[in-house]
Amino acid sequence: MTFAAAPAWAVGERVSIPKGAPYADQLRETLCISMECGTGTDASVTARVLKGKVDKVELKVFSPSGALKTTVTAPLDDSGRMSSMDLVAATSGLIAGIEGAEPSSKVAAAKAPSKKTLAAAKAKKKSGLKLASKPRNGHSRG
Repeated sequence: MTFAAAPAWAVGERVSIPKGAPYADQLRETLCISMECGTGTDASVTARVLKGKVDKVELKVFSPSGALKTTVTAPLDDSGRMSSMDLVAATSGLIAGIEGAEPSSKVAAAKAPSKKTLAAAKAKKKSGLKLASKPRNGHSRG
């Protein structure tokens, strides 16, 4: 009797992954287990290195329409690779973004504050707030 190993959580989405960077091989090893990697994608993953005290990779998932679905960051070591724990966390975030619903432009427009809302917020900030203070004359309770 022969058994064939199947991917643990295969969902069938097609994903394109950036090539060339040291962390790209790591992403291929983790994402291509649960997704089909190649062309004709349901989602694309882009990456860029953010320089700082600790270099990080910023991974973004885009839908076929070009809408941003999620952004995940993970620290890189001196060789430009993610640690195994950071790789697992990043992969989980990417899979959640890939499998997530298509972001709608109506939701983004609804979240943007209107000029009227901004004006009301400014007016509210100008309102006087009086705090309890020490009495100027009279008896104190102390």
